[in-house]
Amino acid sequence: MEYKYIMILCEGETEDLFVRNILSPYLQMKNVYTDTVILGGVSRYAGIKKDLEKLGKSRKYDLLTTMLDYYKLPQDVPGVKTCKEVEPCRIAEHIEKSIHEDLKEKMLAGQFLPYIQMHEFESLLFSDVDCFEKCNGIKPKMIAELKSEVGEFETPEHVNNSEQTAPSKRIKRIFGSYQKTIDGISVAQAIGIETMMKRCSHFARWIENLVAETT
Repeated sequence: MEYKYIMILCEGETEDLFVRNILSPYLQMKNVYTDTVILGGVSRYAGIKKDLEKLGKSRKYDLLTTMLDYYKLPQDVPGVKTCKEVEPCRIAEHIEKSIHEDLKEKMLAGQFLPYIQMHEFESLLFSDVDCFEKCNGIKPKMIAELKSEVGEFETPEHVNNSEQTAPSKRIKRIFGSYQKTIDGISVAQAIGIETMMKRCSHFARWIENLVAETT
C-alpha cells in the first residue's frame, strides 16, 4: 500500500499540537501521514516566505501546506492589502491564491496548498461550545456565555478578528484561565475533525483538498 506525506508549516505550538494530535490521526486513516515545522516568526512575510522556500526544496513529501491564522497576519503577505472580499472564506481564498502565485516557482516537488485559518485556531472550537466542559475550571455559566458569543454569527469562521473580538479574546474574557495548548487542544479533541468540517466550510475544503491531492 502506498503512503503519502504532507508537510505542514504551522504558525505556532498550538497549531502544531492540533496537527499532531487531531488532524494527523484523521489523515492516517486515509494512509496520509504528516510532519510539521513551526514557523520561525510571523511579524513579516519575509519570514514566512523564507521557511516556505526552504521547505519547497525538499522532495521528501507529496504536498506542502500551511496553517496560519488570518488574525494578525502581516499586512505585507500577498493578497492581504489587495483583497476586496468581505466574506471570510473568500478573503482566505484570495490570500491563499496570492501566496501560491508568489511561491509556486520555488516549489521543486509535490503540491503546494497554502491554508489561512479564519480567523484563528480558536474559531474551530466554536464548532461545538459544549465541549468546553472538558476544561478544568469551566462553569456552566461560562459555556452559556460562549454560546451567546458565537450565536450571532453565521458560522464559527465568521467570528471576527479585532483585538477585542477575535475568537481567542472572546474565550479568554469569559474563561480567564484558558490556555491554548492545553484547553484548546482538549476541546478540539472532544469536538473532532468531522464536526469542525460540518461547521467550518473553508476548513472543510482544506481537509478535503489535502485528501484529494494525496490519495
